Amino acid sequence: MPQAELATLLRECGDDLRVVIDSLEPIHHDLVALLANLRFRLGRRIELAGIELTWEMQDLPELSWMGPPEALHVMRMVQEVLSNVVKHAQ
Repeated sequence: MPQAELATLLRECGDDLRVVIDSLEPIHHDLVALLANLRFRLGRRIELAGIELTWEMQDLPELSWMGPPEALHVMRMVQEVLSNVVKHAQ
């Protein structure tokens, strides 16, 4: 595997590990806090890709059903969307 691909893979693994750890944080069913944390974690990579990210959020109701496993699923879905944008955006 070329060194550049390995470096990218390792960065993605690190990002994924951070997402798992962040999903375990007590967010008290707060989707806004969960997504804001993800935005903080991935913001630098998006900037380095030359993509300007405008992130607007409004207050959302508490999601009583969202525990750590559900938070992880939400974060992974958003992470995948943003990763696809970085990989495929021109």
